[in-house]
Amino acid sequence: TFKNAPIPGSTGAPSVASGFGASGNVLTDGAGNSTVYLQGGTVNDVLKAIDLATGVQTATVNANGTATLATATGQTNSSINASGQLKLSTGVNADLSITGTGNALNALGFAGNTGTSTAFTAARTSGVGGITGKTLTFSSFNGGTAVTATFGDGTNGTVKTLDQLNTKLQANNLTATIDANGLLTVSTT
Repeated sequence: TFKNAPIPGSTGAPSVASGFGASGNVLTDGAGNSTVYLQGGTVNDVLKAIDLATGVQTATVNANGTATLATATGQTNSSINASGQLKLSTGVNADLSITGTGNALNALGFAGNTGTSTAFTAARTSGVGGITGKTLTFSSFNGGTAVTATFGDGTNGTVKTLDQLNTKLQANNLTATIDANGLLTVSTT
């Protein structure tokens, strides 16, 4: 939810209601429901609210009206890179679906090519050119155990995250990293 008001607890604003906590200009109930207060809000506050809704981040509501945020294991926070590209993380709990009224989606760049859409959805499934179903095979290296890693949804022995890939590679004395350009590198430990 968006509100054109100062965040509760700030100067001249009402206090934070019991059971809620503020982080920046986002007020959350700790269960994924958030309100972004636009009088001081930034794009990073909007990204924080999206991550709370999708489960990428979790919030612990503190007794003093603040919220402590943590990124869930294996997740990457939504961000805007140096070239201005928006990267939304859909999390693992559900596909990301954003609906709005007025010009809210248009202002965020989610209103489609005609600028009139009132809903935006980002699925968790791989897009065209994805690596789902692709397999990497490594023969025994330096006394390790041969490893085969098949990319998929993280079930039935497939790997979905970098952490899952590294867990498989560990038996063969290997580790994987992904750089800022998305390049996967496998090297010895």
